[in-house]
Amino acid sequence: MKKSLLLVAVTLAVAPGALAQPFRFDPDTRDQVAFGVSRKATVQNDEMTVTLAATHSELKAAVAADAVNEAMQAALERVRRAEGVEFRTGSYSTNQIHPRPPAPARPNDPRWRVEQELILASGDFETLRALVTDLQASLNLKSVGFALSPARRVEEEANISDAVLRAFGEEAERIRKTLGFAGYEIVELHLSGGTQDPLQHRSRYATMALEVGSMGDVAPVVLEGGSSDVIGNVQARIQLLR
Repeated sequence: MKKSLLLVAVTLAVAPGALAQPFRFDPDTRDQVAFGVSRKATVQNDEMTVTLAATHSELKAAVAADAVNEAMQAALERVRRAEGVEFRTGSYSTNQIHPRPPAPARPNDPRWRVEQELILASGDFETLRALVTDLQASLNLKSVGFALSPARRVEEEANISDAVLRAFGEEAERIRKTLGFAGYEIVELHLSGGTQDPLQHRSRYATMALEVGSMGDVAPVVLEGGSSDVIGNVQARIQLLR
């Protein structure tokens, strides 16, 4: 009986030059380990920022501007009496708008819409909440935001940096002991971090073209400041010593 011979062809995909460059041990990276650690702290927000706007529309731009200026002046007088509230005026805009009535009515005459923002900030949430409630009788509430104050942010980010550096030292020591080395040296270390608002604690209110004083009495504004996450990260490479 004749035996048949089966030949199998195998094709190897080899990158150009790969066979000419065998693996070489780099003595400069011997006994080196790269790793990262991170830490996070959740901190209650201590600053509230509110943006309001005086808005008015008229057939004549000058009339609309006069109404906005009057409303803003009255608002500023009220704000100056509030303790612990920082404030400044924001953007000022004048735009021509073209109201569109339901068909088949003819288009209304173009009107001029004037708006000026008022920005308030405070660490006293109750005072600012009461102030905003009063001001809504004549101004539109555009947005409310909560965050860490600059001083608190610097303090908390310094604390988290200390914590993540301690965590790096503990991890480096754990690696040294586990692998049985006598010590270690830091080859490179990168420290990073920042502050994040995990739930985006912001209440947005659409700006409406309300006439000054059209809202009348307003119920107290209900607000919750929430918290921010302060994060620290370390990416490092250490040289283990025998």
